[in-house]
Amino acid sequence: MSEQKEYQYANLSIAIIDDHEAILEGINSFLKKQGIGRVDVFTSPEGLSDAMSSTRYDVYVIDVELKEDTGLSMIGMIRAKDAEAKILIYTMHEEVWIVREIQNKDVNGVLYKSAHMDEVLEAINALLAGRTYYSKKFRQMANNILPNAAPLSKRETEVLKKIAQGYSSKDIAKLLFISENTVETHRRNLFAKLQANNVADLIVKAIARGYIDVSALA
Repeated sequence: MSEQKEYQYANLSIAIIDDHEAILEGINSFLKKQGIGRVDVFTSPEGLSDAMSSTRYDVYVIDVELKEDTGLSMIGMIRAKDAEAKILIYTMHEEVWIVREIQNKDVNGVLYKSAHMDEVLEAINALLAGRTYYSKKFRQMANNILPNAAPLSKRETEVLKKIAQGYSSKDIAKLLFISENTVETHRRNLFAKLQANNVADLIVKAIARGYIDVSALA
């Protein structure tokens, strides 16, 4: 490592948000060995929010899933406090719906925890240089989310979720304050767009395309 790189790293501050102690210890230890001057670890959004009252971090490394919250929900909070924040999603989750949700978030990079630690440093360097960093694995998964599938409207997605939860057309009409005929129209459109043969097939294909979060059906 060059003296110039050591000097640059010595002036960096990085926030890591994760609730897995082993992950925190591992990445914290690795980054400090690279000569990075300040590495602060947090297990909750509240801890990070408090720290950001007095500290601006060069890079925020965020896990997607926390015990009491989702890491993705922190992105808006971080952006509100630091509009130029460089945010790296660091996750083990590869579910289609999570990939789709990440794609819709304002982040600078995505890396899976299965990656070697050297790639973590590579991603951080890319963000510091003003570039984005999306791992090859994430790009492959994102490209496989049926890009040519007909998109669903907001209302169709609402009806779809209610169908998956077991509600009848009559119940859905009451819950969404629309007519039963309108629900039936949305239902027909859903079957056509997702090329489904029955309700079970509709739900399976909706999950595969990331329109439904499996955990929400539990």
